[in-house]
Amino acid sequence: MVLGLGGEVKLAFASYVEYQFERCQSGLGLIECPMPEKVKWYTSWKDAVADAKRTRRPILIDFYADWCTYCKKMDKETIPNPSVQATLSKVVCVRLNTEREGRGLASKTGVGTLPTFLLTNAAGEPEGRIEGFTDASQFNATVGSLISDYGTADKRVAVAIAAGKITPTTTNLLKDLLMKRQLGAASKLITGLDKGKNPVFPVEAYFTLGQLFLQQQSGVNARRFLDRGLQLKISGQQRGAGLFIKALTYYQEKNFKAAITGLQMVIDNPGSEPGIVSNARSGIADIRSKIK
Repeated sequence: MVLGLGGEVKLAFASYVEYQFERCQSGLGLIECPMPEKVKWYTSWKDAVADAKRTRRPILIDFYADWCTYCKKMDKETIPNPSVQATLSKVVCVRLNTEREGRGLASKTGVGTLPTFLLTNAAGEPEGRIEGFTDASQFNATVGSLISDYGTADKRVAVAIAAGKITPTTTNLLKDLLMKRQLGAASKLITGLDKGKNPVFPVEAYFTLGQLFLQQQSGVNARRFLDRGLQLKISGQQRGAGLFIKALTYYQEKNFKAAITGLQMVIDNPGSEPGIVSNARSGIADIRSKIK
């Protein structure tokens, strides 16, 4: 005979299981630790994208490395948590090693800390990230929030552009997009409102977007926004920083002649930060040694 469980009993049982899971981490629980994961994790980006397109779900990428202690700690303590597993069932999960199959995508999306969990669309465009070790409660809350906000960036950008002017809300939206590295949406926002002869956003917005595009190895897009920022009446360290980032885009593309010209502009710019000037001189020497 099968006994049915009422709603309150089910809830109590689920709470009990989660309680025992948390206790098991310190060896006090009555159940085996860790509990088995129910969510499927892909190891191929291509397969994850296919699933995301088919099911119309966002993708959660777990960037890790074999030597990463905190990656293993999250795999053991955070990911198997029942509440986390329930939340992860709403996304397509994929694990990518930053030293093997995930190297290119990690570089493109600016991953600099491990572990990093990145919520993206099927095109690999970031919509949010979690960096470093996170316990189950915090991880679950953050991922849940990212999932709730998924797909809203373009709508918010459209509303801001329709307003036709920059407001504190617009500025905060741009900061949020840049922080989350949602470069497509940030580009649309700036381009949609920045149509006149003179740039309308603070120089930091253009330079930050340019630097993020540099991290994604998109020199053309980086220079588009860097040049716009350099049109502003800036001098000294700010101009030197912008010129240096622009020179790096040429170096990345192996356009060494343009890179040397750009680095020399950094050196000649009055007020360039001494450390950047030193890096520019070293860069020129390095390039010349490569092309001898």
